[in-house]
Amino acid sequence: MQFFCGGDKLLQRSDVPKSYWNMLDGTADFSGNWHSLDQYTKSNWSSPAGNQCMQRKGNWSGLSKDIYLHTGTYTMSEAVFADSNSSSGHINWYGNNSDNSKVIGYSGLNIVSLKDISNRWATIHFTFTVSQSDFYYVRFESEDDQVNIYWADLMLNEGAVPLNWNYSLNDIKSHLGK
Repeated sequence: MQFFCGGDKLLQRSDVPKSYWNMLDGTADFSGNWHSLDQYTKSNWSSPAGNQCMQRKGNWSGLSKDIYLHTGTYTMSEAVFADSNSSSGHINWYGNNSDNSKVIGYSGLNIVSLKDISNRWATIHFTFTVSQSDFYYVRFESEDDQVNIYWADLMLNEGAVPLNWNYSLNDIKSHLGK
């Protein structure tokens, strides 16, 4: 089924999220195994959702986790805050499997200009399609090594609609002692 408004396609059934739970574990406090976490510093700031923030002045090495993704459409979002800057750099989106033999979507796509998020929180997102099931790591990365950026509230969901940050089902279970 498709929905139209004024001749524009709004949504298809495949666009609607299949679950409202985060597919990534440990996004409230960066617990578990994260790629590049050792290159970040825990901030004393809280994110817009009240979670732990990681900060970094450096390019590339985005925060990510290995996750098995089935063929389908997914959306990744994250809250970011850049210190005051006049950078011409961007935050980019990347997605690939561990040996780089499978690249998802448009690897290296500019998502937001760093000067556009200067001194303010912004939620960025990117929707991508996986054409072959495999373990992937998807991430946002800065291309500028001079701007201090706060990263938080990572959210990965199945579907083309970005969702507000939420815990993963595994995180909820661990909070309940199950």
